[in-house]
Amino acid sequence: MAHMFGNTWVRQYGVDPAGSAADTWSSALAGLLPEQIAIGLQATLALGLEWPPSAPRFRAMCMGIPSMAAVRHEMVHPGDERSPFMRQFWSYLNTAEYQSGDEYRCERAVTEAYELTCDYVMRGKQLPPAMSVMLERQKPIKPKRASEETARAALANLAAMLAIQTPASGQQVTA
Repeated sequence: MAHMFGNTWVRQYGVDPAGSAADTWSSALAGLLPEQIAIGLQATLALGLEWPPSAPRFRAMCMGIPSMAAVRHEMVHPGDERSPFMRQFWSYLNTAEYQSGDEYRCERAVTEAYELTCDYVMRGKQLPPAMSVMLERQKPIKPKRASEETARAALANLAAMLAIQTPASGQQVTA
């Protein structure tokens, strides 16, 4: 990190961090594989930040947790495949709140789903596998026109349930 962020890192943590800073970063990186730390470093470089991420944010980056901005983008512009993170995110999203039309409720639903998904990942739980978006977008089933006999039976059943009289066969109901 000192090589990436230069004096910014050194002023904050020193050339050879020791004490509470070392303990904090050591705790944040505990249990991560070298490959995961490499993913975090790559993500840090890709963001082009001038300031180093916090220890918890860096751990999240190592674990492949996207930023809230990336999640919002994928919500609006899904690619050909839903990422494991996004599949879990959608399972937590309160769709009634999200589709309410109320900006505050929609924002709250997205934020809560994001936080729950981050917590899920940070606790080491297994994400669902990626899935093709095409599998999720199934073609709507075209309704089949019912036969006249089926329609009459359904109307008679509704009339019985509503306790109303039906017109004699062949007569049309006018409003």
